[in-house]
Amino acid sequence: MIRIRSAVFMLAMTLLCSLAAMAAEKDIFGPEVFDVKERYGKDNKYTRTFQASEDLYLIKIQNGEQGAGGTDSLEFTVNGEKILREDRYGFGFTAAFVKLKKENTFEVNVKDDKPSGFRRPPLSPRSVTITVMPPPVRIGTGSIGLMAWDQLKSMTNAVQKIKTPGGGALAVAAANLQNDLSVRTEAMRKLSDLKDPSTLDFFRFMYNNYVDKPEVCGEAALAIGVQQDVSFIPALMHGVFDPDEKIRVPSARALSFYPETSTTKPLSEALTKLDMIRVTAVIRSIAAAEWKPVSTLIGLAEGTDVNVSNTAVEILGTTRDPRAVDVLLKLLEAPGRRDVRTIILALGESRDTRTLEPLLKIANDPVKRKGLEGALGSAFASIGDQRGILPITEMLKTPMGKTEFERLAEAYKKLKEKNAAANKP
Repeated sequence: MIRIRSAVFMLAMTLLCSLAAMAAEKDIFGPEVFDVKERYGKDNKYTRTFQASEDLYLIKIQNGEQGAGGTDSLEFTVNGEKILREDRYGFGFTAAFVKLKKENTFEVNVKDDKPSGFRRPPLSPRSVTITVMPPPVRIGTGSIGLMAWDQLKSMTNAVQKIKTPGGGALAVAAANLQNDLSVRTEAMRKLSDLKDPSTLDFFRFMYNNYVDKPEVCGEAALAIGVQQDVSFIPALMHGVFDPDEKIRVPSARALSFYPETSTTKPLSEALTKLDMIRVTAVIRSIAAAEWKPVSTLIGLAEGTDVNVSNTAVEILGTTRDPRAVDVLLKLLEAPGRRDVRTIILALGESRDTRTLEPLLKIANDPVKRKGLEGALGSAFASIGDQRGILPITEMLKTPMGKTEFERLAEAYKKLKEKNAAANKP
């Protein structure tokens, strides 16, 4: 009998604990929908009060829902603290970790864009939904932008995985939408400087969270590149083709940290899938990032598309790689439809002494140099060899356009200054 009573008692206690746990996990506010009723850029302010314990809570802000789109402008304040400043947020969700009091008040302001002029098109429904709940994890305070709500788990797991002391706090600061952009990017750099492999999952999250500020995604790309984890190459390669230069250039810069043998094949394969206009834009980004995938650039320079080839030729000179010079010298002899001026300028930019004799041969021939005078002068100035002064002097005596003459005169001045500096006691 005693055993039966004891079992009943234990069962009752278990049920009570389960009910208490369920109560603890229950939302303390919402979900409540706040619609954009006043349209065309007008404010829609809502205020709500609710009770809570003095503890950390998670506020789920869903921008848009089934049957209604997200707002163009969102502002959210809790107990006088700005959780989201008035701005356009492309995230589907924001997870705001906030310390609440017993009595709490929040204000939300939602708007759509004000159309230009007198245009008043019909507008679809827009709204946000707000829910306050106990936090599933504790990673500090801050507002985290998410494309999907289930990303919260992977993001918080990534933060908790960071092993270096202080690394988790830097990660939260970098992700926190409440911080100024400069604070966020600086936190990303400091976290990257740790070179801790346990940060990679966090950087992966930030890099793939493409609706965040492009500057933040760019810092994540650089942090990934520093650690040279080859599993990230496909993602970074995808970033090289992003429409936003603030993501495209850092992604290319990140790939520059990897050995060329690891990136040549995926880059070549990716470029073959693009139209020539986009290929040219990508090559420009590669140059801006100071990435030097010489093998890929050589293949493009030797290709059949003239515009792409000329762009690749231009970049090859900046690589200062002997392989590039070999190809440029070959193209100088047989340029085909390529722009010879671009080849000459690239040879000058290479600053390789092997290029001087072939360029002098052209410059000393009045027939071959016609129309190339400015490019030849600039190339000689870049190489810096004083043997370029004489052909420049001779070319200045021949009739030519104003632009070509000015380029030659500037090249002559640079070479003379270099000569004077070299002979200075």
